[in-house]
Amino acid sequence: MEVFEYTRPMMHPEPGKFYQINPEEYEPPNPWKESFQQLYKGAHVKPGFAEHFYSNPTRYKGRENMLYYDTIEDALGGVQEAHFDGLIFVHSGIYTDEWIYIESPITMIGAAPGKVADKVIIENTRDSTFVFMEGSEDAYVGYMTIRFNPDDKSAQHHNAHHCLEITVNCSPVIDHCIIRSTCTVGSAVCVSGQGACPNIKHCNISDCENVGLYITDHAEGYFESCNIHRNRIAGFEVKAYANPTVVRCEIHHGQTGGIYVHEKGRGQFLENKIYANNFAGVWITSNSDPTIRSVYTSMTTDMEY
Repeated sequence: MEVFEYTRPMMHPEPGKFYQINPEEYEPPNPWKESFQQLYKGAHVKPGFAEHFYSNPTRYKGRENMLYYDTIEDALGGVQEAHFDGLIFVHSGIYTDEWIYIESPITMIGAAPGKVADKVIIENTRDSTFVFMEGSEDAYVGYMTIRFNPDDKSAQHHNAHHCLEITVNCSPVIDHCIIRSTCTVGSAVCVSGQGACPNIKHCNISDCENVGLYITDHAEGYFESCNIHRNRIAGFEVKAYANPTVVRCEIHHGQTGGIYVHEKGRGQFLENKIYANNFAGVWITSNSDPTIRSVYTSMTTDMEY
């Protein structure tokens, strides 16, 4: 059985909260029905399906209130025009070079069978894949792969391009995503500016050709239970009065280092596993003042000041 391509029920009990369950372990008699009731008001992005859906009203009788779009940009336009409340399902596929600028509290979640994030891939080759701006305080993006994959991976102008760009006065939730940049300049995730305070949780940020997460210019943010590994430079870079809170993350196998705090960077790094990073697990320089507490590792974790 499936609902909206999910082969395990996706539950949405409250805004900003999604999780999948095993039906046989769930107490209510019909978790599939409950999942459908929680999700049915959303709009769907499924290339080529909109025309098919609207051309066959008899086949889809009872679903007249559902909205289908061919692109993510079109769905975001529907939110702006108040066609629906802002819950967007992005179905299986690869979506390339769309202009995804988010300035409202939308909810966007991948919808696919099996491991959802592996089947829903959003990538850009020219510009930042997702840009969150003021107005996106309560936005949610989850269960998808987000890539920045430029043709010219070393072009200097790509220094300003990222998988996720989170700017001033916005605090989106990024949940259960795979985040990867093949660009040799810039970072996969950039959080910059006063009031930039995302909640990034249960994400895999790995195999990036530069920095994994770059937090700067008074930005904050809460980063929880993420797996940050095999990035070419640091997993985390923090500078310029930025003060993130990083809790229960695994930061490992960085090709240069794990955490790099410099130029008056701050941050709270609590209960993390930091191990197997080249050069230094934690490197602190230039009048920086982070808190590093309860580091768990089965290997020696170097700290350099």
